[in-house]
Amino acid sequence: MSSVGRPAGPVWSRDFTMLATEALSLNDRRPRMRVAARARELRTLGYFEARRSGDPAPRLERALIVVTVLFSTRGRRDPHNFAPTVKPIVDGLVASGLLPDDDSRHLDLRIEGRPEELSERVAGRAATTFRFDVYDLGGGQAMSDARETAPTGSAVRRRPRRSPVAG
Repeated sequence: MSSVGRPAGPVWSRDFTMLATEALSLNDRRPRMRVAARARELRTLGYFEARRSGDPAPRLERALIVVTVLFSTRGRRDPHNFAPTVKPIVDGLVASGLLPDDDSRHLDLRIEGRPEELSERVAGRAATTFRFDVYDLGGGQAMSDARETAPTGSAVRRRPRRSPVAG
């Protein structure tokens, strides 16, 4: 563990950059149906980014996910207000098999800001980047091996994974 309370290096990282107007915030005043539709899009994005060939997300038993929120302009911001953007992406990562569940036994989630680092602008417009760094807190490869070698019909029943499109 490093001095800031996280393992030495992330086992998987991904940046999700979007127009600032597309990020969901606790301060949103958008209609509920529009927010729900955007949350479904973010969940699907998280799912497919984790399954992307070439650099798929590992299967872990327990993980720390540190989400660093970067903005394209300098100013005072509260990165925790962007939890409505982070949560659907985490749900997509879980649906992809990164973790068995996103409860406190399997996931430690931190959202932080980095005001000294800026997000790149998209087509000249303000953008927000959500940098997901995943740290293994135990059980990594052994977890995926156990899933693959578990006998069928064993006493342990797992919830079936839902498709990211099913909502």
